[in-house]
Amino acid sequence: MDPLDLSPIAELRELLDTLDIRHAEDPGKLTPPGVLIQLQSFTQTTLSGLQLETRLFCIVPDQDHERASAELVALVNTVLTVLDPDGPITAAAVTLPGDPARLPALSIPLNIYT
Repeated sequence: MDPLDLSPIAELRELLDTLDIRHAEDPGKLTPPGVLIQLQSFTQTTLSGLQLETRLFCIVPDQDHERASAELVALVNTVLTVLDPDGPITAAAVTLPGDPARLPALSIPLNIYT
């Protein structure tokens, strides 16, 4: 297996920076609204390299349903201006450290190749 190369994750962070979107890989360092980047798995591809299966959790603060939905849609639409998801975008609820509330989120699957 090829050595794990996380430089594509750094490139993803830079891309989110260009959109002026808060992001973190450590849930304890994210202040919503923003994107939590999570590496889910990695596998060797037949084309020599690795496929990094990631999830981008677009998360907004706990608020009424209408405002949360509008804010989530705006955040996801901004992310989708530069990324194409590798599967369906699904509803999620995320709990961040230090806050017991389940925050509204949408999960975007993204496969990155090294």
